[in-house]
Amino acid sequence: WQPTPPLTPMAMHRLESRLRKDSVVSVLLALGLLEMIGKNCGLAAMRYVGVELAEALVSLVKKRESWRYGLGRNLHKSGMTSWLPQGIAISEDERRMWKQATNKVLEMLQLWADAFLLQEAELQP
Repeated sequence: WQPTPPLTPMAMHRLESRLRKDSVVSVLLALGLLEMIGKNCGLAAMRYVGVELAEALVSLVKKRESWRYGLGRNLHKSGMTSWLPQGIAISEDERRMWKQATNKVLEMLQLWADAFLLQEAELQP
């Protein structure tokens, strides 16, 4: 199955916007969809992965290094979350889900590297 060329860039842009959301559930769903696109469409669809989408994936991996994430974790651990607005403190379940998203990104990048390395001759500079 080949991706429809006019729709593929638009789909990748929508995935990129979902990967930048603060909701971990939205991010995990977008990662699952991106994984399915990569597995079912292969190199033809992955040619449309642009700089913005790659930066969104990198930012997911680096998310746990941000000051906001660290502050939210420390406030949640201290029990001082009652006076904070919703979404600032990061619970243990949410931390686990963000870690799952990070691991999913790293796993997908490794799988893509292994899968598309064999098709390197077809790639255009």
